[in-house]
Amino acid sequence: EPFFCPKDALKNDVTTLLSLNTILKRLEESSGCDHNFILLDACRDSADKSGKGGIDGSTIRELSDKLALFFAAKSGQRSFESTRLQHGIFTHYLLEGLRGKAADADNEITFQGLASYVAKQVERNSPELLEVTVADAQRPNLMGNLSGAIVLGKVNRPVQQQNA
Repeated sequence: EPFFCPKDALKNDVTTLLSLNTILKRLEESSGCDHNFILLDACRDSADKSGKGGIDGSTIRELSDKLALFFAAKSGQRSFESTRLQHGIFTHYLLEGLRGKAADADNEITFQGLASYVAKQVERNSPELLEVTVADAQRPNLMGNLSGAIVLGKVNRPVQQQNA
């Protein structure tokens, strides 16, 4: 079963861990929202730092069509902080996208557009930020069964004046 491992967790004591499947079940049962998104800027390697295991697709219960999980890294990877960005790399590009850089031609920020923007920026820029090869780039991972454009917000951009 997939678990979150809080900073003060004891890896051999399951009562100190948070079950992701339990969180997903409670969210689906109690949320009155049409869509729910869980954004996880956390490592997906195992608690013993072996790099094996972690939260992978085969250990997460089936997601409903109103729920999506967006991980900062693929299974087995770590999620990294950047002193230059003063955030996790994933969080930095997530915030940048929400502030308007992920907006489409209609000035709308959709969840799918945001996820695409964040994944592209993290994969493109993490090698330089982490001083690793492209093969070792941090790669976000989106899981879900959402369909259609789910609009998160609209960006108000000034109208550009055409020169006469």
